[in-house]
Amino acid sequence: MKPWVTEDDVMLITFGVSIKDPLQTFRQFLNWYLKGMITSVRILPFYPYTFDDGFSVVDYRRINPELGDWSDVQALVNDFDLKFDAVINHISKSSAERIRH
Repeated sequence: MKPWVTEDDVMLITFGVSIKDPLQTFRQFLNWYLKGMITSVRILPFYPYTFDDGFSVVDYRRINPELGDWSDVQALVNDFDLKFDAVINHISKSSAERIRH
C-alpha cells in the first residue's frame, strides 16, 4: 500500500470556496496545466456550508452543489490522488446532524 504522501509527491492545496467554477472545470485545468507536475490535490472543505469559508458544514455526505457532486470527485480521483479535510470538529448550527444530537 502506498503511503499517504512521500517525498516524491507534489500536492496542490486549495479551499473548496476558492474554486469559482465547478469541479469539472477544476479537473480540466489540473489536467491541462498541471498534469505531471503535481501528484495530489487536497481540497479543504467542499461540503455544503452556511458560513466560515466552508468550515461550517451542513452535510458531510454531500458535495457543495456549486462545485458538483460525488461523480465529479470520483473523476478527480481517476486523475490525481485526492485528499480532503473531514472537518469533524466544525458543524453548522443548521446541520441536521447537530439538530438530531
